[in-house]
Amino acid sequence: MTWKKRIAKKILKDELLESFVLFSLLTIICVFFTFFSFDYKNISVSYPDKDDLPSELTFVLEQFGLVGIAKQSYFFGFVFSSLCFLILLIFFTYLSIERNKHDIFKFQLSGKYRYGFHFHFIIESVLLLFITLLSWIMTLILLNIINHFLYPDVSLLVFPPIILLITSILCIAGMIIRLIAYKIYFNEKRLDAYYRELL
Repeated sequence: MTWKKRIAKKILKDELLESFVLFSLLTIICVFFTFFSFDYKNISVSYPDKDDLPSELTFVLEQFGLVGIAKQSYFFGFVFSSLCFLILLIFFTYLSIERNKHDIFKFQLSGKYRYGFHFHFIIESVLLLFITLLSWIMTLILLNIINHFLYPDVSLLVFPPIILLITSILCIAGMIIRLIAYKIYFNEKRLDAYYRELL
């Protein structure tokens, strides 16, 4: 096993739990936004006239806050989950730096890499992309389950295309945060200080 494979295996092992937490949050973000973006047009296909709505369906819409101002609560859940995602990503980036700083400084000292963090950054970015894609798939699965539970005759909640853009922006923001954090921490000044400690 080459040194790169050993390090990649170590990073993947360290990142597994963190990736699961971020994946769960991204899925929650998608589901909250789906509730917030509920559109009555989803129902009007099956029931063009509101007067024809079954009482059970009207009850479901009211109880789950899918109509009127009650939908705003899902927006707050979406915003809160998004903030938690970014805060946790910053925290996990800090943990990653603390865990891997010795390896990264060694990369820099070897002279093979100008920025020793690039290998770790690439692996973490690929993982972030993977969990973003996985969260979309999981959201589709959850929506099918939720729709069947709420009212099986109509697909009340539809996966909105805009959520692909929103979660992609969160994913890119996460990569930028990590890149900035790595560049700030693994600068020439810190590299010199690390080198002096070794002497």
